[in-house]
Amino acid sequence: MNIFKMSVYFLTLLFAILIAFVKASNETQSGPSSNHPTFEIDYKGNRFLKDGKKFQYVSGSIHYFRSTEEQWEDLLQKCRLAGLNTISTYVAWNLHQPTSEEKFNYEGNLNLFKFIEIAQKNNLLVILRPGPYIDSERDMGGLPVWLLWEKPDMKLRTSDLEYSYFVSRWFDELLPKLQPYLYENGGPIIMVQVENEYGSYACDKEYTGFLRDVIRFHLGQNVVLFSTDGAADGMVKCGSVPEVYPTVDFGTESPASINSSFAVQRKYAPSGPLINSEFYPGWIDHWQKPHSKVSTEAVTTALDAMLAIGGNVNIYIFHGGTSFGFTNGANIDGGMYDPSPTSYDFDAPLSEAGDPTEKYFGIKKVIAKYMPVPKENPSVSPKGAYGKVSLKKLTGLFLPEFLTLFGGIRTHSTLPKSFEELQVAYGFVLYQVKVNFVPSDPAVLTAKQLKDRAYIYVDHEFQGILSRQESIYSIPIMARKGQTISLLVENQGRVCYGSQINENRGPGTNVTLGSNVLRNWEIFPLGELDGKKLTKYSLGLKSNLIDNYESPLTEMKNRGSGSFYVGNFTLPSLNGSVLDTFVRLDGFNKGMVWINGFNLGRYWPVVGPQVTLYLPAPLLKPHPASNTFLVFELERAPDACLASISLLGGDNGGCFINLTDIHVLDLPTPFKTSKPLFKKN
Repeated sequence: MNIFKMSVYFLTLLFAILIAFVKASNETQSGPSSNHPTFEIDYKGNRFLKDGKKFQYVSGSIHYFRSTEEQWEDLLQKCRLAGLNTISTYVAWNLHQPTSEEKFNYEGNLNLFKFIEIAQKNNLLVILRPGPYIDSERDMGGLPVWLLWEKPDMKLRTSDLEYSYFVSRWFDELLPKLQPYLYENGGPIIMVQVENEYGSYACDKEYTGFLRDVIRFHLGQNVVLFSTDGAADGMVKCGSVPEVYPTVDFGTESPASINSSFAVQRKYAPSGPLINSEFYPGWIDHWQKPHSKVSTEAVTTALDAMLAIGGNVNIYIFHGGTSFGFTNGANIDGGMYDPSPTSYDFDAPLSEAGDPTEKYFGIKKVIAKYMPVPKENPSVSPKGAYGKVSLKKLTGLFLPEFLTLFGGIRTHSTLPKSFEELQVAYGFVLYQVKVNFVPSDPAVLTAKQLKDRAYIYVDHEFQGILSRQESIYSIPIMARKGQTISLLVENQGRVCYGSQINENRGPGTNVTLGSNVLRNWEIFPLGELDGKKLTKYSLGLKSNLIDNYESPLTEMKNRGSGSFYVGNFTLPSLNGSVLDTFVRLDGFNKGMVWINGFNLGRYWPVVGPQVTLYLPAPLLKPHPASNTFLVFELERAPDACLASISLLGGDNGGCFINLTDIHVLDLPTPFKTSKPLFKKN
C-alpha cells in the first residue's frame, strides 16, 4: 500500500476519534436540546425512546435497487398500509461505484436519497444498512468486483489496509450525503448497521471497529448503530462490536425457539430492546431447486410472539423485487454451487410485482393488535396479457461483425485469463484456441477449474456444456488438428455468502484436450453486452448478414445456441395506460432478455423454478411507440426460430415470446429437496 493510502486510512481514524471526543464533551456540558428530535436506546427500560416516548418498530426490508424508481411511491405506500412504521434497506456499493474511479452513480433506481424522501413522505422511518458487504443474494454480496483486480491478494471484509482504504473512500463519499437524512436532523434514518452478519465470516474486531469509527465520524454520536448476526453464540461473539448495539436474526420458529434466540442477544446485550433484524417470511430460491415457501400461519404466529414480548422486528424481506441483469448472487451448499434466479420474490408479503398477498394481510392483522394501522387496504394491480411478440434471428455469436462490435478488446494469452484478469465484472467471455496436434477421436475436453458454465463449440458448431453447478467438467468432442475450439464462459453469479466471495471466474488455466494442455488462446471479453447498443445494432443490421455467414446445416446443428433474436411490438391503445406483464419464453432453454435496452435478467425455464420474467410497466413505451425485445439464447431455441427453417421452405412464423398476466415461479425442478430453510443460523 502506498504512503498516500496509508495516510488517508489513519487520518480517518484520527478524525473519527477527535469528533467523537468533541461531541461527547459538548453533550456533557449542554445536554440535548428539548425540542431536538431524538431516537435512542433506553437501557433501563429495555426499549427505544423516540422523542422521549416509548417506541417499538415493525419494519420491512425493501431494496430500492430491485425495482424501478417509478414504483417506489406505490411500494412504500403499501408498506405503510400494512402497518409498518419503518423500512430497512441495504446500500449496494457495487452499483453506485461500478469502477474503481471515484465516479458515483445515483441516477434512476440508484437514487437512494429520493427513496429515503419518499419513505419519509409516507410516514416511514428508515433503518440503513450500508455494508459495505450486504449479502442480499447479490453478486459478491454487493461488493464491487473491481476490488479483485485492483489488488488480487486483498483480504476482503478484514482490516487489510488496501481494503480499508477503498471502504473509507466509499463511506467518505456516501455518508456525508446521508447525514441530513438522520432523524436528529429532521430526516427518517433512526439506525445504521455496521457491516452485515460479520460473525458468519470472520472475527476481525479491528475491522468492525474501523467501520464503527468511520460511520461515527460522518454521522455523529447520536445515531443508533447496530450489528446483525445469526442467533448463535459464536456468530454474535464475532459479529458484535464495542459501542454498537448487537441484534440477531432468525425465522419462523416456535415460542421456545424465539426465546432461546433472543437469549443469545441478551448474552451480548444484557439490557436494551429485543431486536430480530431479519425475520424471514419466506426464503431464497436457487435454479433447479423448488420454490421456497413459508406458510402465513407460521409467519403470523412467530411475529405475534415477538411483538407480544416487546420485540422489535424487521421483516426480511417485505418486498423482494428483481435481480435485474447479471446482479444475482450464488450460495455454496454442501460444497455445491447454487446460483440464484432473477426473481427475488422470496415468498414475501408483497410479491415481486408489488402485489399484496395473503401473508401481507395476515401480518397487518397481527400488527393491529399492538399499534394503530391504516384502515385502507391495497389491491392487486391489473397485469397486461399482451400476447405474442414475434421474433426473428438477429445475429449469431461468431458473426465477425458482432465480435468486432461487442467482443471487447481482443486479447491473446498462452493460457486462459480469468474474468478478473481481463477486468470483466459480469456476463460472458469467449475463449478460442486452435488445435495444433492430432487428438484422439473423440477426445475429452476438460476444464476442472471452471467457474461457472461453458458452452463448447468446434469450428462454431455446438458440442455441449460444462457446468460447475452440475459438476460436469469434461465432455467428449470431435475435434481435428487445425480446428478451433471455443468456450463461451458465463458468470452465473459470484458467491454472496461465506468464504468464497472472492473467487475468480473463467475456465481456469488448465484446459486440456485428452492429455494435452491447450495453449495460445484468443479471448473476447464480451462482458455484460450493452443492451442499448445491441438494440441500436438490431435496427440497423442488414438482413443478409446472417444468411451469408451461417449455413443452414450449421444452424440446424446448433439449434439456436449462441443466437440473438429481436422482436418489436406496440402496446394496445388503452388511454395511454401501461401495465406490468410477465415474459414467457416457451421453447427457449437459457439466456438473457432485454427490453428497450434494459436487461431484465436471466431465464432458464427448462430447469425452473422460475419460468416467467417480471417486466415492470415503467420499462415499456406506451402506444404508439415501438418496444424492442432482444433475446440471447445460450443453449437451444425453438425450431420455429431457426432462420434455416424458412430457407429450407418451412414456416418460422411461430417464433415468438409471450407477454402474459401470470407469473410462474414454482415449476417442478430436477432436485426435489430444498436446502435447509435458514442457512444463517
